[in-house]
Amino acid sequence: MKKFLLLTLPLLVSCSSENLVFFTRTRNKYCMDVERFKVFQVLEDRSALAFQCIETDYSYCLVGSTVFLLTPQKDVDYYDDMYVTPLKNRCAVQSNVFRYETKKGDTKTVPVIAWGYKYEPKDEKELLDWSREYTDEVVDACKKNLVLSEMDTPENMKKCECMGIETTDASLKGKSISVSEIEQMCSNKK
Repeated sequence: MKKFLLLTLPLLVSCSSENLVFFTRTRNKYCMDVERFKVFQVLEDRSALAFQCIETDYSYCLVGSTVFLLTPQKDVDYYDDMYVTPLKNRCAVQSNVFRYETKKGDTKTVPVIAWGYKYEPKDEKELLDWSREYTDEVVDACKKNLVLSEMDTPENMKKCECMGIETTDASLKGKSISVSEIEQMCSNKK
């Protein structure tokens, strides 16, 4: 028995309690099964057009299949041919659609991928923490886009704060709201 314990103890110790916790949590029902994408074009607003990669062989990406628009992830700068996976405890969630015109003049409509939490919040505190984090991400992305487009005036930066709050508020209420609706609301709050 002592030998058995000595042999199995390293296996038990090497199991992280963090990994064990996730088996008891409810997976976010909006998470997609896609775990990896390959970027083929980065857009000015830091988002990227990408193809999905097949789970069984992540080196094989479905070029010519459905194109996705990946929204920016915190502290991640996309580049062409980059493989993208969700950050820790996050997953790909289709949040909207994006229309664009190709170089050939064709109009394409593709799913927009936002980065949701992989599991349902365990309590009200975690939900509020995630909401604050989400607000910060929206504000940060907005401000970075203003700097890139050289439109980073104090008034525009203040609109970013408003957009973060309104986006989070809509999300907490389970409402779907477009960027143009949020911009309209924030313009009216001068």
